[in-house]
Amino acid sequence: MNPDAVQAFTVRCDNSAGVAPAVFRLFDQSGIVAAVKGGVVVAPTSATAGVNPTKATTIANPILCSGFNYEVTTVGQFNNPFSIIRASIDGRTNQHPNVIAKARRNTQFQDKLLTIQERFVIDDQTAIEVTLAAAEVVEFTFFVEGFVVK
Repeated sequence: MNPDAVQAFTVRCDNSAGVAPAVFRLFDQSGIVAAVKGGVVVAPTSATAGVNPTKATTIANPILCSGFNYEVTTVGQFNNPFSIIRASIDGRTNQHPNVIAKARRNTQFQDKLLTIQERFVIDDQTAIEVTLAAAEVVEFTFFVEGFVVK
């Protein structure tokens, strides 16, 4: 279901002032991934309209994404780790590394923009972790297919 016809939302991660790589964790609204996996991570820099549009949404109705745009400052960023992680309250995690090789080239022929076609659900126990190189800025645009009704 998608009653408001939401098509996409954007999340920006900014390590432009960083002198070392940094791991950013997107989503994980309940904090379960952080509790199970731990680690030093950075929260995303901004989201659409300067607010976190996913917090209340993912708890009530998980977001079904059909894919996302992955836009970088430097092409070398695509070589850094990127994983979709789902954690359970019993301490288990299910981690899926994103394989950039399966990315569909965008129609604008920009080497700093990839379109990843992969269906996945963002609920309150799901996180995306991406390592940003020093002085890197990444912008993700997630394409919304709909919302899962619990």
